[in-house]
Amino acid sequence: MSFNTFPSDLPYFESLHNQELLWQQVDESLGAAAKPKPKKQPKAQSTTDDTLAFARALQKIQQLTITTNGATANSTTSNACVDLYSSLPNVVDLQKHLKKAYERHPLATLTIIFHCRSIHDGKKDKNAFYRCFFWLLKRHPRTAVKNLEFLVKGTVANRALSEQDQLVADGWDMLDEDSSWAGSDFGDTKKKKSKPLFYRSHGYWKDLLNLVSIYALGDAPNPIASIALEHPRDQRDEEVRAARRLRNQISRKQAAELKKKHIKVSANVKAKAAKEVADLARATKEKATRDRHDLRHERQQRVSHLLNTDVVYRALHFTVARLFAEKLAEDAAILKSFNEARPDSSTSADADKYALTNALSFAAKWAPSLASAHDKYSLMATSIAELLFIKDPQLAQDQRAYRLNGARELYRRQILSPLRKALDLPECRMSQNDWKAIDFSHVPSLCMQSNRRLFSKHAKDEYSQFLRDVVNGKSKVAGGVLGPQDFAMRASEIDTDSPDEERILLDGQWSSYIRALQDACGPDHSLRGSLAVCDVSGSMEWGGAMPNGATPMHAAIGLSLTLLALAAPPFTGMMITFDSNPSVVKIDPKQSIVDQVKQALKAPWGGSTNLYKVFVDLLLPMAIKFKIKQEDMVKRLFVFTDMQFDATADPSASSFDTLWETIVTKYHDAGYEPPEIVWWNLAAVAMPITAQGSHDTPGMAMVAGFSQNMLKTFMEGKDVQSPMAKAPLTPLEFMKKDLSKPSFKGLAVYD
Repeated sequence: MSFNTFPSDLPYFESLHNQELLWQQVDESLGAAAKPKPKKQPKAQSTTDDTLAFARALQKIQQLTITTNGATANSTTSNACVDLYSSLPNVVDLQKHLKKAYERHPLATLTIIFHCRSIHDGKKDKNAFYRCFFWLLKRHPRTAVKNLEFLVKGTVANRALSEQDQLVADGWDMLDEDSSWAGSDFGDTKKKKSKPLFYRSHGYWKDLLNLVSIYALGDAPNPIASIALEHPRDQRDEEVRAARRLRNQISRKQAAELKKKHIKVSANVKAKAAKEVADLARATKEKATRDRHDLRHERQQRVSHLLNTDVVYRALHFTVARLFAEKLAEDAAILKSFNEARPDSSTSADADKYALTNALSFAAKWAPSLASAHDKYSLMATSIAELLFIKDPQLAQDQRAYRLNGARELYRRQILSPLRKALDLPECRMSQNDWKAIDFSHVPSLCMQSNRRLFSKHAKDEYSQFLRDVVNGKSKVAGGVLGPQDFAMRASEIDTDSPDEERILLDGQWSSYIRALQDACGPDHSLRGSLAVCDVSGSMEWGGAMPNGATPMHAAIGLSLTLLALAAPPFTGMMITFDSNPSVVKIDPKQSIVDQVKQALKAPWGGSTNLYKVFVDLLLPMAIKFKIKQEDMVKRLFVFTDMQFDATADPSASSFDTLWETIVTKYHDAGYEPPEIVWWNLAAVAMPITAQGSHDTPGMAMVAGFSQNMLKTFMEGKDVQSPMAKAPLTPLEFMKKDLSKPSFKGLAVYD
């Protein structure tokens, strides 16, 4: 497509090629960079202990609130960062919480924002991250843009780091078996083969393009509603097909009526009618062409205007373009070296092919295709092509429109096409109708979940053979990136009429999902002594849903079954559900995930949210009756819930105590210490904070979101341990531990 039909030229900026100049322009426009200074605390006045205690009690009462079902709770944890961390992705007044948290601790807030997006180490909530990022970009643009690289930079290890990994990092991998060290314990570390170590990113390359397109379209105030995140082509195609069906239906009906009436039409009348139809079609087509050209010109003018007048957009656009250009150039060099080393690469073995794809990034997969998707909104392909192919400033300005058009074509022909071919992307095979050539064992989990029925339709024999190999252990299917709600939702939809392929695929993905968690933290993790408490009340089913239809109920069941699969005796195969009354549910983790979900759904559900009975009517009476020793009690409970508990019916409960404080009092009265408790907030709609403790409440942690990744932080393993690992569990200490993972270390505050 030429620049005559698709205007794609952008103004020349030296700062596109000079990053230091870009940030100099940002500083000149926005003022000198300055890191935010923490607010000075007012000087403490001398007070008596009694006065101080009274003030604290008054503050505690002021912070009390009630849930939608009447239970007493705290409206804040008294720490702005913990409030934000424990309530994202769904909290009322998000911008207010972001502002308070950033004022308290900028770096912690920045890490919380990236933790919200992290696919492998955080909540993997893309939409919430976009909302937080644009808040950050508006108020702290340097910090927002300069940390963008961590969305696509490999920082998350795929498994727990071993001593051998450290030896390799220190250079001791040079030792061989003939070395004098080989007979010692030191040398034995080389004999143990570990799963290959590689690093993954917090987000994906498309995140960068989404952010630029949302800004270019003016949708930054409400990014979730932006057309950049939708698929208008799919909607348009469906509208076209519907209109075509309607026209055909009308034509058939009219033809039948004419035939029935035996109406004869002269040749002149037919010719005149045909000419009118042709003229109308031509006029309609010409108008559509003009409208398309006008829209493209308008978009090009909008992007050019933003680059000229909005220095924040310029920094965002150029930084994203540079990240793509650098990685694409690096991948192109790897591909060139591979082809030179293997001239007959077209017939190379699978091992060579996958060695190549493992060495390449997915930048080429998500890089904007010409005149498509993100290139339409931001002309990002133009900036990337200029960085790759027009490096001479004089050439960049001479006959610019022609040179940019040529650079875009080189970008398509020399970068995108060969790299996408080398990656052997299933999407490319699908678009070429080459379904049977897809290697299903290397299809990513989300792609497999979205296209499984198409695979069965277009490559039935090959897909069926792949699933048989999965059952027989000859092949594996990706599943580690899927969320617990995905498994529970799909399993609940499978019945006796569902094809066997659905069950086999889901079981294979569940195995990969559990294995990914175990690999990340090692076999001796602390979740082995934990028990799940699953909220199955009505609000979990009707209180909102994810875009894919998954509800908090699905997430609660999926997370409970995840914990059940990771637990050790005597808690293997055991979970507690509660609505109006608690139930102990026994589930065999060796069953298929479909059978496990069906078994969990057999428990009574849909009533109120009476958590009080779980402790006071079930766990505590059981301990008293059987005289269970404190050391034999369950050590940690995970409560998967939307946090909207019922008020206790206990007349002795104080109206100034939260529901959990009332439960703790009951335990102490019986001579027991309560277990550590993890409040896992699964609310799917924005809700005010209703915390059952403060930031320093001992024996408690607070997390939120549908992702299983926070479970890793509770597991013992060198990859998730932090210096404060021995500190008592509190919401603040757990947040510090989660945010101190090595993958977040590079984040920095600049303004």
